[in-house]
Amino acid sequence: MRSSADTSSGPEIAAKEMGYVSLRDALGLVALYAAEDSPKYGKAATRWLGRLALESDDLSLEDLQVAASVLQALPSRPDSALGVLTDLTRPSVSGAAARAARSFTHG
Repeated sequence: MRSSADTSSGPEIAAKEMGYVSLRDALGLVALYAAEDSPKYGKAATRWLGRLALESDDLSLEDLQVAASVLQALPSRPDSALGVLTDLTRPSVSGAAARAARSFTHG
């Protein structure tokens, strides 16, 4: 039987070999940690949120607060949370994605 460390080590190695990991690819790794209930999840989610803030010029503080709430829901609501977070990484639709994220946390 494979341990969770075995499952996540492949993507981690690939990410290190690539040198640069896009925000969307990093989200995939965060989602993997969430699915595995990995102790790395919290730190990875925090780092991803920081990158989202730095790399997204058009997100407001409120949008980032909502993104943090959606990240907290990722382990328990992976499909819907991952969809919202993925949308937040698309610069051309971030306003609409932010609205969707707010409805996610209030719905």
